[in-house]
Amino acid sequence: MPSALVLCAADPASDPRPNRMIRCLARDFAVNVISRGALDLSGVTCERIPAAPRRPPLARVANLLRLSAGHYRHLVWVPGLRELAARHRSRHDFIAVHDLRLLPVALAIRGRRGRVFFDAREYYARHYEDLLWWRLTYQRFNRDLCRRYLRRADLVATVSPGLAAEYKREFGTECEVMPSLPAPLDLVPQPVAPDRVRLVHHGLASPSRRLEGMILTMDHLPERFTLDLILVPADPGYLEKLRRLCATRPRVRLLPPLPFAQLVAATNAYDVGVFLVPPVSFNLRFALPNKFFEFVQARLMIAIGPSVDMARYVREHDLGVVAADFQPASLAAALAPLTAADVARFKANAHRAAAVLNSRQTDAQIRAHALGAGRPSAA
Repeated sequence: MPSALVLCAADPASDPRPNRMIRCLARDFAVNVISRGALDLSGVTCERIPAAPRRPPLARVANLLRLSAGHYRHLVWVPGLRELAARHRSRHDFIAVHDLRLLPVALAIRGRRGRVFFDAREYYARHYEDLLWWRLTYQRFNRDLCRRYLRRADLVATVSPGLAAEYKREFGTECEVMPSLPAPLDLVPQPVAPDRVRLVHHGLASPSRRLEGMILTMDHLPERFTLDLILVPADPGYLEKLRRLCATRPRVRLLPPLPFAQLVAATNAYDVGVFLVPPVSFNLRFALPNKFFEFVQARLMIAIGPSVDMARYVREHDLGVVAADFQPASLAAALAPLTAADVARFKANAHRAAAVLNSRQTDAQIRAHALGAGRPSAA
């Protein structure tokens, strides 16, 4: 049986994209995983990336100064990772890597055997460009890694056409577009009540996403609209800010996170998946996130701001409404006139789209590349 290796800096038990990659590869390969967590799946062997030692404040400042000066091997080759990589060198037919800083590790492991697939989920050279501290420290690190290693991978994929075009423009790297499509579920759209429209948003509570805009949208909508936010904590101070905004609005609820495997089925009870995220960074301008396709799979109508690549899908499949801009009042203006029949029609369109926009599409892409792993490496 051929062998595959998946590297990711997160926990694949809770990170949807590497989770789906591992499950897809496990059909044809003996799969090894090197990550921050473990996945309990038959035929899959997991090893943990060694935890970085806790450093005193002065050492952390020194590391940031080294980073801003372009010295970053200590961030790639954390203690213990070199030994772990050596045990896997030249053992695998196919290597999938999900994080930029692990790409040099994957290329070192490849040796004379196998092919490296880099899943560039973000545009790493401008990952958190809205944050000054990131631009002063990690931006040079990410850009240098892209410049040095992207074209040494046999295949690079990213989530949206906008990101793929920028990888080509800045680094000369051809990227295959591979959206974050969830597994298909046998669901049907739920009926829409004549006097109630239930909006839902789920995801990371990150300040960069300006989630308060969706809460403020409710100030401009009729009483029949409600909003539930199912958020994963990222910044305690920001989450508390959102909690205060919700507390003064009886039609808005802040709910605890759900395991991602339960999200689609749980949100099937709602009517509209909403995502109003201003383009404060390049990645957010061309965002095409997991949740967009999870809304489709949950058979929900979709309401968004004019995010370029999401809007393309909404219009192509007639899934819902695209606001004129990213202001809360504009999203409300797009939603307020909708009747129950309008919402039901969009949900029916999502039901049809769900048969196409699911992981069967990306699984076919992954398997086509992985099962060609015996071909000579491009590097």
